[in-house]
Amino acid sequence: MDYCFHKAYGHENALKLLCQPEKSAGAGCTSSYAYYKRKGQVGTTPKVGAQIFFGTSTSNLTHTGIVEKFDSTYVYTIEGNTSDRVARRTYKRTASNIIGYGYPAYDVEDGVSGGSTGQTAPSAPSTSGEIVYTVKAGDTLSGIAAKYGTTYQVLAAYNGISNPNVIRVGQKIRIPSGEKPSASAPAAPSSPQTSTPGTVKVEAAMYFDKAQARTYTVTADSGLNIRAGAGTGKTSLGVLKKGATVRCYGYYNKVGSVLWLYVVANGITGYVCKTHLK
Repeated sequence: MDYCFHKAYGHENALKLLCQPEKSAGAGCTSSYAYYKRKGQVGTTPKVGAQIFFGTSTSNLTHTGIVEKFDSTYVYTIEGNTSDRVARRTYKRTASNIIGYGYPAYDVEDGVSGGSTGQTAPSAPSTSGEIVYTVKAGDTLSGIAAKYGTTYQVLAAYNGISNPNVIRVGQKIRIPSGEKPSASAPAAPSSPQTSTPGTVKVEAAMYFDKAQARTYTVTADSGLNIRAGAGTGKTSLGVLKKGATVRCYGYYNKVGSVLWLYVVANGITGYVCKTHLK
């Protein structure tokens, strides 16, 4: 696994991401876990991009992989050394051989030897040009979102924050590229709404694909519902007119083979069916 990080990010950045010193023994699973633990970046909760460790205890770890996605029951991984090949695997989150997770310091800054000390890892590697905001006393995720003209749901998904009501002083919050500081919150949506954003819980996105990240245009003649979850049975948060634009940062859910993109449009964050976008 260390080799993959070295190939993808280079020697120096790989060590920072993996929370390892220059003289590292990270080729061993037990040693790798210990480096994460030393930086306070271990836990028992799966996160996209986290390193999963298998074994019998933290002092006897025998296998590792990367978390590709997860849901309430399963964790889905990509692993090497699996029957002499790289393969995708699925495990129950309660499996006894899953000992824990190490959270790579994707939010690490130049010249810093480790990332945030919290156990919240971002959903995906940093995007060039993004802003990194350091949480101060009194900050809330919704307040930070308003400052940068976005929503707390977008920041929660972008940073892998499972509970948007809990952020810590000193925590790094990544702001997607293109967002700019604003003196006020985003403008209220112009379309009629069947539910008020913020009072309806929007489902968490389970998948990420950078190729999906861009601005789309609504093609549905009668308009398109933006919903609190993937599927036509989910609560509508508003109706987007034909020609309206929506912004996706790469996150989505699926209903069968149909993609429902997690987007921001008219100040609302929710899901729209990709079939009606171009």
